[in-house]
Amino acid sequence: MRLHSHWDAHPWAPDETRLHWYLLPDRTAAEPARRLQTRLRRPGLDPVPEPWLHATVLSLLPVPPGELDDLVEAVRAAVAGLTAPVGEGRAVVVPEAVLWALEPEAPFAAVFAAVAAAVGPWRRTRTDKPFRPHVTVAYAGAEFDGAELEAQLDDARRDGADRLPPTRFDALHLLEVRRQDRTYRWTPVAQIALEGP
Repeated sequence: MRLHSHWDAHPWAPDETRLHWYLLPDRTAAEPARRLQTRLRRPGLDPVPEPWLHATVLSLLPVPPGELDDLVEAVRAAVAGLTAPVGEGRAVVVPEAVLWALEPEAPFAAVFAAVAAAVGPWRRTRTDKPFRPHVTVAYAGAEFDGAELEAQLDDARRDGADRLPPTRFDALHLLEVRRQDRTYRWTPVAQIALEGP
């Protein structure tokens, strides 16, 4: 597989910010992320620092400030009663990144469906794009042949260093996201707690 730059494939304007709904993993993800990033370190791969690990739920179009509170309350009502997802995964290489594909998908899909229904016209994410819950561990920052990366990942799989253990995502976060230092960073806007199992 040939990898290409995530940043070039999804250009943002300078200083642009976008509202996103994210699920943020608990601290369980921190050490597995560091371990895997160390094993996969190579030119052209941009590891995601631990504070910025996330599972994207939905990206939004610009929302007028006067409508933001109503949007948050609509989402809060839509996710009421949903259980906080707990997911685990094994790392996979995709054309723009290395990520943990989260399993089971169903609890994450339930959160996505509720948020998508509640945000209505403010949804930026394409409606024809299937939802695949994941946490990105590193983004491709350049074009390169992925054969060496796949070999590194195969080596990590042999001792389980590719795995994300069961990790809880106990709140839904509305964040003002920006690109900085070849990763996504954010300012919190709102947080909605999800119920425990």
